[in-house]
Amino acid sequence: MDVMLTRFGTRAEFPGSLSCQNVDDLTFSKRENARTGASMVAAGRIFLSHASEDKDFVQKVYGRLDASSVFYDTKTIAPGQATLNAMEKSVGESSVFVLFHSSHSEKPWVDFEKDQARIHKILDSRTKILVCPIGGASHSSLPDWMKRYWTTTADYKVNDIVRAIIHLQDQTLIDAGVPKEIFVGREDLTRGIELDILSAPTQVGTPLQHLILAGIPGMGRTSVARSVVNTSFSGMRPAGPVFDLPDMAEAADIHLRLMEDLDGALSKQEIERQLSAFQRLGPEEQASMVLRSLSHWAKLNQVVVLRTRWGLRDRSRNLKPWLEALFRLSTEVRNLRLVYISERKLPAEILAHVKSARQYEVTDLSEQNIQYILSKKTNSRYFDMDSAVAISKKIRGHPATAHHVAFLTNSGLSLNSMDLNPEPIYAFQDKTLDAIFSSGILEPIQKKILTILGWFPKLPLNLLTELIGSNDRKNLVDKVWDLLDYSLIQLGEGGNYSVPEVVAARIRRDSDMDSASLFTAVRKLIEARIKAGHLEADLIDALIIAVVNLEGVIPEELRSVLTGSNLLSLVTEQFQTAKTLPKKQTEAFRRVYTLSKMAIGMRTSDDAVEQILFTGGDAAIRGGIYPEDIISFMSEKALPSVYYLIGSHAFYIEKDYGKAAKNLSTSLRLKHFRNRNVRLLAKAYIRDQKFSAAKEALDKIPDFQLFRDTGLLVLKIRSLRGMRSFKEAQDLEKQLDVAPDVFAEKSIYLAGRAFRENDFPTARKYILAAKASPKGSRLSIALLECAIAIEEGDLSLLAETVELALAAGRHYDAWQMQARTAIKKRDWGEALALLSRIDRKDYFDLHLESRALQIKKEEADIARDPAALAEIDARIEAILVAGYKTIDGYRDV
Repeated sequence: MDVMLTRFGTRAEFPGSLSCQNVDDLTFSKRENARTGASMVAAGRIFLSHASEDKDFVQKVYGRLDASSVFYDTKTIAPGQATLNAMEKSVGESSVFVLFHSSHSEKPWVDFEKDQARIHKILDSRTKILVCPIGGASHSSLPDWMKRYWTTTADYKVNDIVRAIIHLQDQTLIDAGVPKEIFVGREDLTRGIELDILSAPTQVGTPLQHLILAGIPGMGRTSVARSVVNTSFSGMRPAGPVFDLPDMAEAADIHLRLMEDLDGALSKQEIERQLSAFQRLGPEEQASMVLRSLSHWAKLNQVVVLRTRWGLRDRSRNLKPWLEALFRLSTEVRNLRLVYISERKLPAEILAHVKSARQYEVTDLSEQNIQYILSKKTNSRYFDMDSAVAISKKIRGHPATAHHVAFLTNSGLSLNSMDLNPEPIYAFQDKTLDAIFSSGILEPIQKKILTILGWFPKLPLNLLTELIGSNDRKNLVDKVWDLLDYSLIQLGEGGNYSVPEVVAARIRRDSDMDSASLFTAVRKLIEARIKAGHLEADLIDALIIAVVNLEGVIPEELRSVLTGSNLLSLVTEQFQTAKTLPKKQTEAFRRVYTLSKMAIGMRTSDDAVEQILFTGGDAAIRGGIYPEDIISFMSEKALPSVYYLIGSHAFYIEKDYGKAAKNLSTSLRLKHFRNRNVRLLAKAYIRDQKFSAAKEALDKIPDFQLFRDTGLLVLKIRSLRGMRSFKEAQDLEKQLDVAPDVFAEKSIYLAGRAFRENDFPTARKYILAAKASPKGSRLSIALLECAIAIEEGDLSLLAETVELALAAGRHYDAWQMQARTAIKKRDWGEALALLSRIDRKDYFDLHLESRALQIKKEEADIARDPAALAEIDARIEAILVAGYKTIDGYRDV
């Protein structure tokens, strides 16, 4: 049967691992087949060669492999296909040839298959060959040419053979060009582990048998374990088992999983019998029983990996008794090697007395390493280095988030869009940490400790004690130790505690920014230390955070201890926090602006000063302020990002679209923030009815990026429609059908189109779709929804929507809603008075004015005044001409 493997990728598990009841349950990462040719067709395909007498055993192996990638006897020969041709073809198209060698193997069919495999190996050196002696057969009776290939032993069970086959299958996929897993930033850690393994026999008198890798979810513990198995234990046989165990696994759970792997699936009755017998044993006997099963892989010289989130110890600081016994008894099993992946560290003071065990913590990656992961995991067509640098700060050293961002980018979201609206990133991180924060394992005092450290980095235990207000220091220390064990906090040099950045971000998003008591308490405590004559350098950041959150400025007496890096970190953090606030956002942005101005005159690099001031200027504009002092300073120092600030303010605040376009064009020429510049520049040109210029700006974005950014795509459609290139606009609109709509630009645009055509049911349908988008503009959606409601005679949304528009500085939109209401009441005078206040009218403003004038013509006094009628008709004609040129769609989309 001509069945090819269509899963070109590496397993999320260890290569060759089998930790589930069936290999089909394993998670595979799917990649686009980037190559062509026969060699790629063969990649990953498996041929099982055996004598018919061995069919029962081989059938068990086949049953645990992915049938789509295996040629196995008559089961995989297509109806009507000649057996000889099928055999010959399938051997030639397989990249893994497995011979089940027994006393029955000296048969013509098997010999034919072996000969075909030999020829195929000569033709393609990447072909993998595995020999599995069964039924008492040995290596010595093989053909001479096969004796040099990997051979399993008589001790291999069915699952061991399956893992060996899958390991070779994975190798062929890698050989065929599937990218290897990106593993960076752990060089020092893995090098240290390897040196510990090499030096342990001479330094502590016994080999390292137990390696514990701890850390919070998504930090890459499994990747580190894989690297350790492949490099530090490279002398051992590959394809050892990986067992995923329950979160709070007991010895009984491990016993059952090991038995299932060695002996096959257990019946319900057998599980009950095993549990009943096992749970009657004492810890020493339980450990001994588990060790007997683990000894199987020690005999095979393979590493065993156990993953259990919190199962290695209980809520006390002691090891589980069976694990302590296992550590002690395992020294008698010479080749036993175990790697444990856990979210809860084992007590260091207890492990210090276990010579055969060593523990390591897998912590945050640097921003540079995160950027490297993004560059390698993101399709090169979609990767943008400037956006990657910006977005790496939001990933906060969390490699799982970096892989998630790359997945989203390859699936349709642009890096630039996620940088501007990072909700998909935060949602992923929150979900990753939910098991810890929502499972009830944290006590109130521990949540308070995390809240403090989430806002204030590097606090010593005595300061924490005073802030918590605990009289029971021992109890507080125990709670801190528990948090250390979960890797939720870290103990740095100098005795200061901190939290991983991804945890801090989660805490800040969950906590209440209005509570000033915490900041006040921290400030008082640190200032007391200053008065006492000493201030640790590590406390400067904490003091500055406290003061800024209380007062928005840093007092003169602290400025002398502030560095450029301190200020840059603080301004960036405050800006990101302000973006996520549901209320008091304007106040928070203005605080960032005030804080950033400290960079003026500071002795630090121009790059740092530019980044600080640009962030502060952006915050000021978002807070409704023109940052004249920042713009003046940046202009004097020739810092190029100043042009974007000037253009942004001209667009959003001054509504001077010509000025905005001029400065944004300059910024674009200087190659800063290309996507951001093009987006705002196109909006400015469209507002100024310069549609050709808008299209020219948008043409600077390659199509593959344009089609993945709905906002840019909609802008180009508007430009084309403004140019009256309707056919080209319609062709481009087809791309909207498959474009992602995270920010609701597509739904809002289509709702506006339907509304313009008076198709209110369709408009409401798109409004519902826009509301379902995670990051849609709530104001734009509300304005459209209110307009539809008004046209249908429903004024219930009017007051709230007008207030919302005024609060956002969108006076034009507020007046338009009120004018629309007046027209529905046939009050043309009120409608025209409101519309006259709008300097730059969009299509809907002009359309409303035309409707108001038509109502005016029906007035008795006007209807008998030919001069008045002529003036109205002239104005309506002018509106038609102007409407021909105005923006095709709703305002500010």
